[in-house]
Amino acid sequence: MAVADQHSNIADQRSKIKAAKQALLRFLPKRARFGLNASRARYLRVYEPELRLVGPLCDRRLGSIDVGAMNGHFTFFMEWTSAWVAAFEPHPILFRQLCGAFGPTVKVMPYAISDRSGTTPLMLPHWEGKDQLGCATLEAQAPAHFEPRTITVETRTIDELDLGKIGFMKISAEGHELAILRGARAKILSDRPNMIVALQNRLKPGLREDAIAWLAGLDYDGFFIRNMTGASTGQFSIRTFHPDRTLHPVRDFVPDLQRPEHALQPDGSQRGEYVWKFVFVHRSRPEVIDRLGRRMSRWFHSPGAPAVSPEYCFIFFMVGFVP
Repeated sequence: MAVADQHSNIADQRSKIKAAKQALLRFLPKRARFGLNASRARYLRVYEPELRLVGPLCDRRLGSIDVGAMNGHFTFFMEWTSAWVAAFEPHPILFRQLCGAFGPTVKVMPYAISDRSGTTPLMLPHWEGKDQLGCATLEAQAPAHFEPRTITVETRTIDELDLGKIGFMKISAEGHELAILRGARAKILSDRPNMIVALQNRLKPGLREDAIAWLAGLDYDGFFIRNMTGASTGQFSIRTFHPDRTLHPVRDFVPDLQRPEHALQPDGSQRGEYVWKFVFVHRSRPEVIDRLGRRMSRWFHSPGAPAVSPEYCFIFFMVGFVP
């Protein structure tokens, strides 16, 4: 059999397996589906290792905020490790999917968080005739390969909302993160929450440097995790991703770690390492850094070690145990 035919047969088999998995998922309750998907993202999709740090960054006595909740992965683990969670997702399709997926301590709201309240266009990029749900943005300029359309959404600032004391905040808003931080300045100063913030210069030039400098002015230190070690970017596979066990300071960040051509593509492919989420901890809380170090040494597998299987994640969820 020709090599091309072998590759075609393998692709067909994988497609059938994926379709079978999707069919099985439809029989699960909504909350179970979200839990399973979040567990798979946490344990298998190690190109986003920050999911594993939600526990040590949250405070069980305090609330957490998820700005740009999207698929609910971060919200799911915040729910387990926070007193309450406020999740914000302005995309109408994603908002409807998130409603009813969590327990009573999670409140999902359809606001676009920004530095001012009112209404504004939300850009919904298209690619090959489909909405790219995770790429909706308030920024005027979408990536060039998308065909955008817009809807009008309500905007709010974190500071104007009647939220309790928080211990953790995650922000991912496709280039709008600095505006969200500015609209949460009073909350950040009063509560000094730990944060995970997505910062991509390919979406807004200079965003990463500007946001890091802005948070440094509020006495925050920034860190990042390399999500691929010892792998070549020539023949790249998502399974070659292995996060290291080091929390690197942002001063060690180099532009090669965020090359636009290595970003996750709309078709799910990725050619190399791409670091886009950053951890921020207030300088008055060195104990948080110690907790992060202990968690990383416990959960992050070394290059070459097998990842946790989907079945193992499924068992974890079904018995109600999330480590």
